[in-house]
Amino acid sequence: MSPRTSTRRRPRALAAIVLLSAAAAAGAASGLAQSPAQPAPQATSAPVQASPQQAEPRAVGVPVMVRGREVFRIYGPVGGIMAPDRAQSVARRLERIASDQSIRPRDLAVEHRETSSDFILRGEVVGTVTDSDAMLMGRPRNEVADELLVTIRRVIEETRAEFSARALVVGAITSAVATLIFLLLAAVTVRVSRRLLGRLAERRERKVGSLRIQRVELLSADQWHTMLAGGVRLVRAAAFVGLTGAWIEAVLNALPWTRPHARITLTWLQAPLAYLWYGVLAIVPNLFFLGIIAIAAAGLLRLVRLVFDGIKRGAVHIRGFDPEWADSTYSLIRVLVVALAVVAAYPYIPGSGSPAFQGIGLLLGVLVSFSSTGTVTNAVAGTILTYTGAFKAGDRVKIGDALGDVVLKSLLATHVRTDKNEVVAIPNGVVLAGAIVNYTKLAAAHGTILHSTVTIGYDAPWRQVHELLLDAARRTDLVRADPKPFVLQTSLDDSYVSYQINVHTDRPERMLDIYSWLHANIQDAFNEAGVEIMSPSYAALRDGNTITIPKTHRPGGYDPPAFQVETRPPRQG
Repeated sequence: MSPRTSTRRRPRALAAIVLLSAAAAAGAASGLAQSPAQPAPQATSAPVQASPQQAEPRAVGVPVMVRGREVFRIYGPVGGIMAPDRAQSVARRLERIASDQSIRPRDLAVEHRETSSDFILRGEVVGTVTDSDAMLMGRPRNEVADELLVTIRRVIEETRAEFSARALVVGAITSAVATLIFLLLAAVTVRVSRRLLGRLAERRERKVGSLRIQRVELLSADQWHTMLAGGVRLVRAAAFVGLTGAWIEAVLNALPWTRPHARITLTWLQAPLAYLWYGVLAIVPNLFFLGIIAIAAAGLLRLVRLVFDGIKRGAVHIRGFDPEWADSTYSLIRVLVVALAVVAAYPYIPGSGSPAFQGIGLLLGVLVSFSSTGTVTNAVAGTILTYTGAFKAGDRVKIGDALGDVVLKSLLATHVRTDKNEVVAIPNGVVLAGAIVNYTKLAAAHGTILHSTVTIGYDAPWRQVHELLLDAARRTDLVRADPKPFVLQTSLDDSYVSYQINVHTDRPERMLDIYSWLHANIQDAFNEAGVEIMSPSYAALRDGNTITIPKTHRPGGYDPPAFQVETRPPRQG
């Protein structure tokens, strides 16, 4: 297109407008130009992949915005002027022409000739749409020029109508009505929220209402009413935000001077809201898939839980499967089912294919890899300990320096409560690497053997020592009579004999008390028999000293010899 010269300033300006917008004529004619009542879409939208029959994707273009409304779009540069600059220039000139009351919209006309369509304003040609222009848009030249003419006339008429006296009066009334409605709805919102909060406060004082499932209280009355009051306040705040936004939009849109700002604001709001709306619509099918996967996983876990509860209670029997393994096996299967559900659901999670989502997943994976080495080791060790049956909760064990009862056996650590009422948490990796002494495993069937050692001199008859130790064992509480206690002579040392008393008990968790009672009874039994509990250590000269053989085993008529000292003359060197 090439504008023809004109001596009039206004036709020249209109000619420039038509000249700059001629390339956008086909876009306007094809419906890309939005009506004035519609908000302008984003200048850059997601590209649509072309089908095999399409040669190239359609250009997006830059919208020409007049008072916050999109008129049509410009798609390319002309004479070195880029599309965004052309769009701004055309918009400014359209607004100036619309404000000039001497130019009537019907003064602008189009004449179709053999090779071009000319725009005529008051007898002057102000612009032309050529065959090559229409060819770029893929539409007939006449149709492109006619629709562009209609668009420009409509913009001029509607822009002038916004500043008419009637429009100003209607805008003022609309603003006043909108303000009154806003104040009325705000007052109603405040009144309703206060009444609800007052009723909740009364019910809270009376301790009325709580959230229960049969006899299990999930939320107390205070917690329940606090949560409800917070919900009321949140709804009230949201209502105020919505009312305020609607009021501002209505007031700005009612007056012509602020209407462009209202349209721009509405465009800003519509863009993210439309994005969210279409995004929600796009993920609705995925939500169905996610729901089905979640329901299937929950149902499977419930079924598995019922099976292992039956095994734990003894209602279900599986050969070679210990009922004590039920909880641990269920935990492992639960992790496996959840992992499979996550893998199956991952493609349907909104945003799972985005680079940001994948980057976060990669970062989390690296962090877990570096930080979970010990965790994985302990988890594997915990699994091995479960299926080896080394101990279970409630057993009396000794792990390293910790002697006590197992109070918790988890996948990562074992908790042992000592006799001093201290709970020692031992990582399962450490437990598996060391020796585990279980005092409870055979206690019920055979009894755990507790033993203590005393050392007595050779002058005390060993049969008497045996009887005294057995008597002390029989006096001790929680010691089983069958199997009977027994004594072992563990060593014959230089000055004394080591005697070990062994007793059976089926209460190893009371071993500290049993040892204390046994030691007290040993003292009583030996003191009553007049036998000293000591480990003699002495140096003796055999000549003239009494032998250490018990009296019952000494030869008849034994008389200790007197101590003799013999002197000899010194040897001559």
